[in-house]
Amino acid sequence: MRTISLGIPDLLLDEIDQLVEKNKIYENRSDVLRQAIEELLAKELEYYKSRTS
Repeated sequence: MRTISLGIPDLLLDEIDQLVEKNKIYENRSDVLRQAIEELLAKELEYYKSRTS
């Protein structure tokens, strides 16, 4: 259960958590979070590009 809601869907938060866990970098979580979001947005962009092609 999440105690803080930033308007981010739980599925996206779960994927971010998995990427953070995979990278095992906890000293600077903001960098890891930014990287995870960038990776997820890149995946979304690829998906939408493939649908419109």
